[in-house]
Amino acid sequence: MNIPPDPRGLIHETDVERLYEFSDFIRETFKENLARDIAISDVVTLPDTATFNLLVLGEDIAHGQRIHTFAVDCWQDGEWQHLVCGTTIGYKRILEVPPTSTTGLRFSFESEKGTPMITTFGLYRDARKGQ
Repeated sequence: MNIPPDPRGLIHETDVERLYEFSDFIRETFKENLARDIAISDVVTLPDTATFNLLVLGEDIAHGQRIHTFAVDCWQDGEWQHLVCGTTIGYKRILEVPPTSTTGLRFSFESEKGTPMITTFGLYRDARKGQ
């Protein structure tokens, strides 16, 4: 984070204050997973409409990083709409997406090394966005 000690050998009070603010932001943003207890599959149906702007995915890297590319669509207005795509996921990837309200998500994973193994799935609201 590049927060060096000051000439006294201490972290400056202003930096400490910003770190506490950052900690509060992280805790507030990730305190409620809107997809808690939902197993990921090709198509995920949410029990209620979820409004989010952060999508968290993670692979079981104990078996190697397998996902080469991925795409995520959301169910809106009676059809699938493109939400986000990307390359590798790895242990954990946090994707910022436009504010989205949906009851379903569709995942497409392309793997070069066997079946993708997703172990982390979360939908969150960025605390800074005031959603």
